[in-house]
Amino acid sequence: MFDQPASCDPDELTPDEKIEALIEADAHKRRVMEGAEYELLKREIRRMADALEHEDDRLPVIRSLSDELALPDEEQAYAIDRLLPLGGNALFAGRYKAGKTTFNGQLLKAWADAEHGAKFLGEFECYPDPERPVVTIFNYEMSEAQFRRWLRRVGIRNTHNVNVVHLRGLSLVLALPAVRERVAGWLRESRTGLWIVDPASRAMAGMGDGSDNKDVNLFVGWLDEIKAMAGVRDMVLNIHMSHAAAVDKSAERALGAQAWSAWADALWFLTLEEKGGVKSRWFHADGRDVSMDKMLVSYQAEDMSVALVDIDPERHEESKMENAILECITQNPGCSTRVIRDSVTGSNTKIAAGLERLIRDQKVIVREGAGNKREHFDRATYPTLPPTLNGQVQDPST
Repeated sequence: MFDQPASCDPDELTPDEKIEALIEADAHKRRVMEGAEYELLKREIRRMADALEHEDDRLPVIRSLSDELALPDEEQAYAIDRLLPLGGNALFAGRYKAGKTTFNGQLLKAWADAEHGAKFLGEFECYPDPERPVVTIFNYEMSEAQFRRWLRRVGIRNTHNVNVVHLRGLSLVLALPAVRERVAGWLRESRTGLWIVDPASRAMAGMGDGSDNKDVNLFVGWLDEIKAMAGVRDMVLNIHMSHAAAVDKSAERALGAQAWSAWADALWFLTLEEKGGVKSRWFHADGRDVSMDKMLVSYQAEDMSVALVDIDPERHEESKMENAILECITQNPGCSTRVIRDSVTGSNTKIAAGLERLIRDQKVIVREGAGNKREHFDRATYPTLPPTLNGQVQDPST
């Protein structure tokens, strides 16, 4: 802190004390001005450092609109069909333990084995750069042994087109120019065309938690710089969703700053839902020339393969309700509506609607029991019971 001049009543000071007070006040003013000038100098140094860090010798393309519109339109090309534009960056956001690493394994296989007909998620073709066909993954989360076991189960044929960099427990400080040059060298020498980083939070190494736009802009700028130096065409960056996404669908986005989404050309989302003890995973995508509605994820544990099921989320919920009702009826032949409501999780309205659909589709038949109670049977087990019409039992003689 700067010294403050003494405070007292000027009328009580002697002439000498008044002169001394004026001198002290003048010295204080000079110290304040010197401090302010030093603070301004520090700010100027910081602005200059930021400018030098982002300095780019490349010149932009400048055209008049007339010249721009005179150029022919090219059809949008993709690195991954409909999911990642050629030369783009994908931000893959998913809940904790939702299965992003499993998706990474399938992307490695689809990219490396594209010539053998492999497709990402069973339907999206990949188009590697013929000059740089290798996909390199920076693995920050899994141990070497576990990651190796997982990749062995995936069954990649062109293993020479996959490069794995194990970084768990290591600090790779991309803020340092020498480190960025070293990373670019690894990618360039391995002929990497697709670079996967899993996850962003570990790769940021001492730059905060990814919630500050300035930090994020610096970090993704370094990623783009490395890509340019290395000749890497495409990139997929994994990022965690907020834990709040487990209970709040509005939180199903990349965790942290808005700068993440602004940087990405494609946004991939993997969500995990749990209802009635049953888990389901959903995948959808958005971005520049990227749009894919939410689809159900089908997972096979044997080879860790992942495929998408084209089903409407609302219809999927209805189907799960119908399966729960049918299971209750199968285990309790002739059960009443009350038994079904007590056994199945969900609102009475949704249970009633599900039961009505099963009766309409003739998967469940109903007959009148004692006391005019409705008895429910599954048609597959009791095919000889009389059919129903609009929920009412038909007279078998008619």
